[in-house]
Amino acid sequence: MPRRLASQVHLATSRLLKAGVILQPPAWYDAVLTYPPIPLPPRSTPPRPIYWREKDLREPQRGESDSHRIPFDLPLKNFTERAKLAARRQKKSPAPRPQPIEYTEDLIRRQFFKDHPFEAFRPRSLIELDTIREEHPIQGDELGSSESTWTAIRFATHLHEHHSFPISKAYNHAVAQFRSLRSEHYISTLFAVNEAKFYGAKFAPNQLERGHTLTNRVLWTWQNQGAGRRAQRVSMKGRFFAVWKGRLGVSDYWTRGIGYTRRWQKGMPPSYWPNREERGIAKAKRLATQHPAVNAGPTTGPSKPFRDVPNPWRIGRSQ
Repeated sequence: MPRRLASQVHLATSRLLKAGVILQPPAWYDAVLTYPPIPLPPRSTPPRPIYWREKDLREPQRGESDSHRIPFDLPLKNFTERAKLAARRQKKSPAPRPQPIEYTEDLIRRQFFKDHPFEAFRPRSLIELDTIREEHPIQGDELGSSESTWTAIRFATHLHEHHSFPISKAYNHAVAQFRSLRSEHYISTLFAVNEAKFYGAKFAPNQLERGHTLTNRVLWTWQNQGAGRRAQRVSMKGRFFAVWKGRLGVSDYWTRGIGYTRRWQKGMPPSYWPNREERGIAKAKRLATQHPAVNAGPTTGPSKPFRDVPNPWRIGRSQ
């Protein structure tokens, strides 16, 4: 099935004429050959290997270029030496790219929020069941009593599109009215609040004040925890400390290991090694927890002598 491309109708007609399918060329044939249709971007269709002269039908020899071949569906004047030189000197057209889509309202909105960045922090209500508003609610040359940011942007766009104002002049006019209305609203609100406070009205804290209060509360808890930790570190009453306090809770002074070596040379156990009495008390407590019924009544008969736990410090030394 042949391809049906609008930009190749004259080429298909040329092939049909040459094959004898069409006897007479159409009325538009010569005009279309002189001014062929523009190829569709981004790529043009390659020309078919059909040439003017019969000798051009032969394949080019080795080392021979096919630049002498001229397609028969194009005029000969386009393939003269002067035309080829002009084609080489002609600057190539840039690649086709889509044009940027810009709206006047977007340009004004971008500049407005650059000049008034804090207006973006103002809350805006989003109502799902709201009625459909008009496409162009602003139609006069005055802003009115509304001081919202979106109204000011639409007002500047309306002045530029319907009142033939330049963008800069329309923007300055809309911003001036917006600032005057916003200052009037701020001053009237401030005086109303002061008057209500004078008569005893109390207002609930807003979101900013509530967040400030919660932040201060958390910071005060951190300060109290830090003071408590410093007091524990100074009084050495903390749960964990890097210095061993000894058996009685009193840490000895630093002797650079002299006292430790002297006790080892004399065969004396270190201070953290339990003595005979402490070992007996620990064993009695362990037996009481394991066999509580054995110690319920008085015991009769001699008890077994307590076997002393060997002291590792005396191993290998003469008794």
